[in-house]
Amino acid sequence: MTVRSARVIGAALAFALLGAGCVARDATEAEKSAAVARQAPVDIDGVPLRDWLQRRTALLVCGALPTAVEHDGERWQVTTPLAERGVGLACAVPIGTDGCFLTSAHNLRLRPVCVCVLTNQGPRWAEATVVAVGDAGVEGDDLAVVRADLPIAGGFELSDAPPRRGTVVYAAGQGVS
Repeated sequence: MTVRSARVIGAALAFALLGAGCVARDATEAEKSAAVARQAPVDIDGVPLRDWLQRRTALLVCGALPTAVEHDGERWQVTTPLAERGVGLACAVPIGTDGCFLTSAHNLRLRPVCVCVLTNQGPRWAEATVVAVGDAGVEGDDLAVVRADLPIAGGFELSDAPPRRGTVVYAAGQGVS
């Protein structure tokens, strides 16, 4: 059996959803390090921003189900069987605590989809079910929700209420400014 291994830098995962579909080239290692270094002094509830975001960002493996998933504190190592149409990597963020994750619709072109998260016991992963998917070809509709039976620590809560002064707000999608 042919095996394909892929590495994704953990720090880049947190920022990838914000720019999903908007990057014309991969960031260089120097650009990734500089982006993380600029954020290093920031913390949320005493937790460095990088760690806080990393625990709230999931890795999506699209096109094949992993046979092994590892994380060394910096990088993911995902092993999958070779898929006929290839294997894609993307990211998602947990919304709530019921196993739902927000991602971009264009990430779901390859199936099956697997969600990988970091826990205190190490990485965990599970096959995901697509709950809702927008039209990847329509600006502003390139969003999707998948559900996986995984432990979620500190998911983001969705709200349609306007933010008040002092409210921390996170936005995702195309054309967000």
